[in-house]
Amino acid sequence: GWLLFSGFSLASWKTLFSKLWMQGVTIFALLVVCWHAWIGLWTVLTDYVHKKTVRLILECLIVLVMLSYVVWLVLIFWKS
Repeated sequence: GWLLFSGFSLASWKTLFSKLWMQGVTIFALLVVCWHAWIGLWTVLTDYVHKKTVRLILECLIVLVMLSYVVWLVLIFWKS
C-alpha cells in the first residue's frame, strides 16, 4: 500500500539507488539471497541427483546463473 500511494517517481527511485550505501545494501541482499538459494539447491541436488557428473554440471550451471545475476546488478548500478 505505502509504495503504491506514496508518490514515488522514477526520479526519486534513481536518486535513492544512486547513493553508494543503497547500492551496497542491495548488492549484499542479492548475495544473501544467492547464498540461501545455493544452500537449498545444493541440498536438493545432493538428495535427489545421484550421478556425480550430472550433479556437478547442474551445480556449475546454478553458480553461473547466480554469478550472472550479481554481475548484472553491478552493471545496472555502474551505468546509472
